[in-house]
Amino acid sequence: MLIQHLRENPEIPYEQLAAKMGKSRVTVSRKISELKKAGKIKYIDTLLFQR
Repeated sequence: MLIQHLRENPEIPYEQLAAKMGKSRVTVSRKISELKKAGKIKYIDTLLFQR
């Protein structure tokens, strides 16, 4: 679900992601960090993209 939201809007702020997902900003930030470490997503400039 998180990756789907990022696909739809790669520039979405963490606060908006959290609101859409019913999670806290801290949880969203942690999940994005986990996805980056796992190589599932990466930053290109200031945008997040799925690999």
